[in-house]
Amino acid sequence: MQVDPLRNIAEGICRHPDYERAVLYYVERKLVQRRALGFGNQAMSSLPASHVMVFLLLLYYEGAGSAGAGGATSTRLLAICEARRTCGSRALRTILALGQMAGLVRRVRSSYDKRVHVYEPTRKLIDESLHIVAQTIGALDYLVRERNFAGLPYTDRDFVPNLIKTSIRAYVDTGIPIVEYYPQMHELLVLKGGTSSAAALVRAQLAGEKPPSTYQIGQQFRISATQVRNIIECAQSHGLVTVSPQGQLIEAGELVALYKKYFARELALYVKFTLGLEDYFLAVQQ
Repeated sequence: MQVDPLRNIAEGICRHPDYERAVLYYVERKLVQRRALGFGNQAMSSLPASHVMVFLLLLYYEGAGSAGAGGATSTRLLAICEARRTCGSRALRTILALGQMAGLVRRVRSSYDKRVHVYEPTRKLIDESLHIVAQTIGALDYLVRERNFAGLPYTDRDFVPNLIKTSIRAYVDTGIPIVEYYPQMHELLVLKGGTSSAAALVRAQLAGEKPPSTYQIGQQFRISATQVRNIIECAQSHGLVTVSPQGQLIEAGELVALYKKYFARELALYVKFTLGLEDYFLAVQQ
């Protein structure tokens, strides 16, 4: 039986008395970032789309930021996507096309072989990756005192490339499940608009506010109201949210509980493979 390298770390993160505040910090900043993306949110509105962008960055940084032999060709991207069961070739082409339309991705000829095209991140995607990493590991500032994790992507220019080349490479090569560890959450987040919709519902629940309507979610993240209803129906089918007979969302307590577990596993990935804080959270777990 394969040993789960993240389980005990994630449990330690979940046990921390300030973890719920850390989750609220994360979802609030995630929603601000997604609203600011505008049309670009279309290129990152589902888990597969977000993963393709991260895999592209991984190949880019591992190729020393060049369009050389190790660049992000469609073949290499597809190999990673298929290994991680992220998406197939058709979905990959769609995601890359949306990424180009949103100004996040550019397609260039390889300097190694002019017959080959390579996908590279634009300055916009590189900047977005800084914000995404900052808002994610910034949650650790609530759990580990006297550190400034949120500032690392901005003060150390090598931090994000290193995190991607260590933690994301481990995720790709070892098959470590993150959200896949929770099939119900995974099914929700792979839907178009699923990542933003879930974060919006979690934020409202943690803040003690009325859940946003399908119209409000759709307007903020460029998603159709019909698609938001599909997302909520998916969550309802798994018992993650409660919906009135009139179709209004009442509460999302079970969604929050599962989201907290899923996010703890993501943090655990960075804690183990990049930040070297494994022992700290294992002590909390005990």
